[in-house]
Amino acid sequence: MQITKDFNLEEITEWITDYLFFLVKPGKYIQKTLEKSKEEILRQYLFYFIVYCASFIFLTPTNSFTDWIKPGILNLYGLIPSVFIIILSTRIATKGNYSTKIILFVLTYILLILPLSILPYAMYLNFENYAYKFFSGIFSALATIYLLISIGFAIENNRKLAIKISVVNYLVFNILYFLLNLASFDVTSSSSFDDYDPIYQEYAELVKPIKNPGVVPTGRIIMKSDTGKFTTAFTTQDIVTDKKGTGSTDGNEIYKKNITEQIQRLKEIKDKVMFRRNRENIIEWIEYLELIKSEVDFKPTDEYLEKKFVKKIKIDSLNGYSAYLAGIDSSNFFLHQYSLKKYNNDMIENHQISSDINYVGQIPIFFIGKILDYYVGDKLMKRGEPKVYKEVFNPIQ
Repeated sequence: MQITKDFNLEEITEWITDYLFFLVKPGKYIQKTLEKSKEEILRQYLFYFIVYCASFIFLTPTNSFTDWIKPGILNLYGLIPSVFIIILSTRIATKGNYSTKIILFVLTYILLILPLSILPYAMYLNFENYAYKFFSGIFSALATIYLLISIGFAIENNRKLAIKISVVNYLVFNILYFLLNLASFDVTSSSSFDDYDPIYQEYAELVKPIKNPGVVPTGRIIMKSDTGKFTTAFTTQDIVTDKKGTGSTDGNEIYKKNITEQIQRLKEIKDKVMFRRNRENIIEWIEYLELIKSEVDFKPTDEYLEKKFVKKIKIDSLNGYSAYLAGIDSSNFFLHQYSLKKYNNDMIENHQISSDINYVGQIPIFFIGKILDYYVGDKLMKRGEPKVYKEVFNPIQ
């Protein structure tokens, strides 16, 4: 078989217009494609496969190419169970043999719809704007609904029979969802690229090691010996919640050590941060932590003790020492915290909205399956009954 036999450039234009033709009239598209020669079909789907693979180039701004080609390969492997389930469902609905049409429809769906899904997600990665990720999640849900609804009309011309095939397919997918969920399979997980939130994941890995970021030094205790030697300590509190400090300085050295370690860690990884917005945020974290470090490492002088905000206190038990109390201006801390907390909370909110969109998108897809799981599954597994809680953390391998 010669793949280039009778090839002309006008075919490429036709293949591109077939994108829209497939979406609007999948049945006529399938019929039109099956009427072509084997060579032309092979050329057409080789073209679609190249576009499909090339679309993953847009996902390379994060991590490596192999990290993003993996979901695409898994989607192609998804042909096997999807085709099997649809063939089984169609056999239940009708005795007709639609295997060839089903394989062609599912293959076309994956090769044509996935590149369209990648576009808004790629814009999210490149522009680092969550609005595009929200749209990507919505589009993916609509694309799955399209698959379930249009399958009957893609393989059968008779409208009533087509509706029957689509309904049976929908029911079979939902029953399988229910059974797998009953067997404790994680059926809601997905290898689809739009389920990943690399900007949030990178940010979480960057800031999780920072302990008690809202706690800052607010008071300074200064001891001056009769020989002129200074000793200092500090108290801390959360300036936003106005939580009162304990007044203890026992944890000063641990506090200083944590600040120093985090500054060093963030400086080492700053240039390796993938996303611009996270990189800018890390720079501000460094500035904030260095501001704290400058206060906890502060070395008082005799001139400092003459400041109006420094008060001398009397402690009878201290022999040979003079004691002073001084406040630390928290306004600069607050300015940094405002920006850092806004970024942090916005990031969490965007990530949650994105997850919610994906979850809500599953409701119409698995609506009956979720109802069965809620009403029937709970009774079968007796999930509603109280039980003694004996769960433990299983070790991660």
